[in-house]
Amino acid sequence: MDRETSKHGSRIDDEMKKEVDSVTRGAPVESRAQEGREKEPPGEDQPEVREGPLRSGDHPDDALDPEEIENRSNIARFLDQVVFPADRQSLLANAQEHHAPEKIVGQLQQLPEGTQFENVQDVWEALGGHAEERF
Repeated sequence: MDRETSKHGSRIDDEMKKEVDSVTRGAPVESRAQEGREKEPPGEDQPEVREGPLRSGDHPDDALDPEEIENRSNIARFLDQVVFPADRQSLLANAQEHHAPEKIVGQLQQLPEGTQFENVQDVWEALGGHAEERF
Protein backbone atom coordinates (compact mmCIF):
# COMPACT_ATOMS: atom_id res chain seq x y z
CA MET A 1 0.00 0.00 0.00
CA ASP A 2 1.44 3.37 -0.98
CA ARG A 3 1.69 5.90 1.84
CA GLU A 4 0.64 8.78 -0.44
CA THR A 5 -2.58 7.01 -1.55
CA SER A 6 -3.44 5.52 1.88
CA LYS A 7 -6.55 6.63 3.74
CA HIS A 8 -4.77 5.96 7.05
CA GLY A 9 -1.79 7.47 8.69
CA SER A 10 1.59 5.76 8.55
CA ARG A 11 1.25 4.42 12.12
CA ILE A 12 -2.07 2.71 11.37
CA ASP A 13 -0.74 1.38 8.07
CA ASP A 14 2.20 -0.21 9.90
CA GLU A 15 -0.11 -1.82 12.48
CA MET A 16 -2.38 -3.19 9.76
CA LYS A 17 0.62 -4.57 7.91
CA LYS A 18 1.79 -6.42 11.04
CA GLU A 19 -1.66 -7.98 11.50
CA VAL A 20 -1.61 -9.60 8.05
CA ASP A 21 2.13 -10.16 7.75
CA SER A 22 2.00 -13.84 8.74
CA VAL A 23 -0.77 -14.51 6.24
CA THR A 24 0.91 -12.74 3.34
CA ARG A 25 4.29 -14.36 4.02
CA GLY A 26 2.86 -17.84 4.53
CA ALA A 27 3.95 -18.08 8.14
CA PRO A 28 1.70 -19.90 10.58
CA VAL A 29 -1.26 -17.96 11.82
CA GLU A 30 -1.30 -16.97 15.46
CA SER A 31 -1.49 -19.60 18.17
CA ARG A 32 -4.50 -21.86 18.48
CA ALA A 33 -4.65 -20.83 22.11
CA GLN A 34 -7.02 -18.04 21.17
CA GLU A 35 -10.51 -18.75 22.43
CA GLY A 36 -12.11 -18.15 19.03
CA ARG A 37 -9.92 -20.84 17.45
CA GLU A 38 -10.63 -23.64 19.94
CA LYS A 39 -12.69 -26.63 18.84
CA GLU A 40 -16.25 -26.71 20.04
CA PRO A 41 -17.21 -29.60 22.33
CA PRO A 42 -19.66 -32.21 20.99
CA GLY A 43 -23.38 -31.60 21.44
CA GLU A 44 -25.47 -33.25 24.13
CA ASP A 45 -26.53 -36.15 21.89
CA GLN A 46 -23.15 -36.62 20.19
CA PRO A 47 -20.34 -38.96 21.30
CA GLU A 48 -16.98 -37.72 22.53
CA VAL A 49 -14.31 -37.81 19.86
CA ARG A 50 -10.90 -39.09 20.86
CA GLU A 51 -7.86 -37.61 19.26
CA GLY A 52 -4.50 -39.21 18.72
CA PRO A 53 -3.46 -42.74 17.78
CA LEU A 54 -5.34 -45.80 18.99
CA ARG A 55 -3.67 -47.91 21.60
CA SER A 56 -4.24 -51.63 22.06
CA GLY A 57 -6.90 -51.12 24.76
CA ASP A 58 -8.77 -48.37 22.91
CA HIS A 59 -10.96 -50.46 20.63
CA PRO A 60 -14.19 -52.14 21.73
CA ASP A 61 -14.29 -55.87 22.32
CA ASP A 62 -16.22 -56.44 19.11
CA ALA A 63 -13.63 -54.70 16.90
CA LEU A 64 -11.92 -56.79 14.25
CA ASP A 65 -8.25 -57.51 14.63
CA PRO A 66 -5.94 -56.39 11.79
CA GLU A 67 -5.82 -59.86 10.21
CA GLU A 68 -9.62 -60.07 10.05
CA ILE A 69 -9.81 -56.58 8.57
CA GLU A 70 -7.32 -57.56 5.88
CA ASN A 71 -9.19 -60.80 5.07
CA ARG A 72 -12.55 -59.01 4.79
CA SER A 73 -10.96 -56.27 2.67
CA ASN A 74 -9.42 -58.84 0.33
CA ILE A 75 -12.84 -60.39 -0.25
CA ALA A 76 -14.41 -56.98 -0.88
CA ARG A 77 -11.63 -55.95 -3.25
CA PHE A 78 -12.62 -58.61 -5.78
CA LEU A 79 -16.41 -58.10 -5.62
CA ASP A 80 -18.37 -55.29 -7.27
CA GLN A 81 -20.92 -53.52 -5.11
CA VAL A 82 -23.44 -53.67 -7.96
CA VAL A 83 -23.46 -57.48 -7.83
CA PHE A 84 -25.34 -57.38 -4.50
CA PRO A 85 -27.74 -58.83 -3.57
CA ALA A 86 -26.19 -61.99 -4.91
CA ASP A 87 -26.03 -65.72 -4.38
CA ARG A 88 -22.93 -67.90 -4.18
CA GLN A 89 -22.68 -68.48 -7.95
CA SER A 90 -22.97 -64.77 -8.78
CA LEU A 91 -20.28 -63.91 -6.24
CA LEU A 92 -17.94 -66.59 -7.60
CA ALA A 93 -18.46 -65.40 -11.18
CA ASN A 94 -17.86 -61.77 -10.19
CA ALA A 95 -14.71 -62.61 -8.24
CA GLN A 96 -13.34 -64.64 -11.15
CA GLU A 97 -14.07 -61.75 -13.55
CA HIS A 98 -11.82 -59.63 -11.34
CA HIS A 99 -9.08 -62.29 -11.32
CA ALA A 100 -9.43 -63.03 -7.62
CA PRO A 101 -6.67 -65.22 -6.17
CA GLU A 102 -7.40 -68.88 -5.45
CA LYS A 103 -7.61 -68.17 -1.72
CA ILE A 104 -10.56 -65.78 -2.24
CA VAL A 105 -12.28 -68.08 -4.74
CA GLY A 106 -11.85 -70.96 -2.30
CA GLN A 107 -13.46 -68.96 0.49
CA LEU A 108 -16.40 -67.98 -1.72
CA GLN A 109 -16.88 -71.65 -2.70
CA GLN A 110 -17.50 -72.38 0.99
CA LEU A 111 -20.57 -70.12 1.03
CA PRO A 112 -23.90 -71.93 1.41
CA GLU A 113 -25.94 -72.40 -1.76
CA GLY A 114 -29.40 -70.88 -2.02
CA THR A 115 -28.59 -67.93 0.24
CA GLN A 116 -28.86 -64.30 -0.86
CA PHE A 117 -26.11 -62.01 0.43
CA GLU A 118 -26.97 -58.32 0.71
CA ASN A 119 -23.40 -57.02 1.07
CA VAL A 120 -19.80 -57.99 1.83
CA GLN A 121 -20.54 -58.04 5.56
CA ASP A 122 -23.13 -60.80 4.98
CA VAL A 123 -20.53 -62.77 2.99
CA TRP A 124 -17.96 -62.22 5.73
CA GLU A 125 -20.32 -63.43 8.47
CA ALA A 126 -21.36 -66.48 6.40
CA LEU A 127 -17.68 -67.41 6.16
CA GLY A 128 -17.45 -67.32 9.95
CA GLY A 129 -16.02 -63.83 10.19
CA HIS A 130 -16.52 -61.73 13.27
CA ALA A 131 -19.31 -59.12 12.97
CA GLU A 132 -18.41 -55.74 14.35
CA GLU A 133 -20.96 -53.29 15.69
CA ARG A 134 -21.06 -49.83 14.13
CA PHE A 135 -21.82 -46.82 16.27
